Amino acid sequence: MNRTVAAWALGVALVAAWAAPRPAAAQSTGTQVTYPDDNVRGGAVGERRPGLWTQTAMGRFAERQDTVLRNRGGAKPPVRETIEWRTELILAFLDEFFATLQSVVTAGLASTGLSTAGG
Repeated sequence: MNRTVAAWALGVALVAAWAAPRPAAAQSTGTQVTYPDDNVRGGAVGERRPGLWTQTAMGRFAERQDTVLRNRGGAKPPVRETIEWRTELILAFLDEFFATLQSVVTAGLASTGLSTAGG
């Protein structure tokens, strides 16, 4: 009977020791690393914490890269058909402009009695 009581007493003591709070270790062995910024929840300090700066910059960089590389065709942009009519329009304008300029200069020289023919 003494052994049974001793075994029960030892069992209760072990359960109590296991359930009792333990002192904190000097270093945690968990894989989750915590930083002071993780405890910041709101307000001016929370809005300016370095983690948000980094996340915002990374998001802005990814958005710009997406715009440049995917939306515009990358290093080889597609050839547009609209360039041809623009070129023709500019050439027609320049032809008309120089023809008008030549007629104004010819009319001005004729009114002064000079001629455009060399001689």
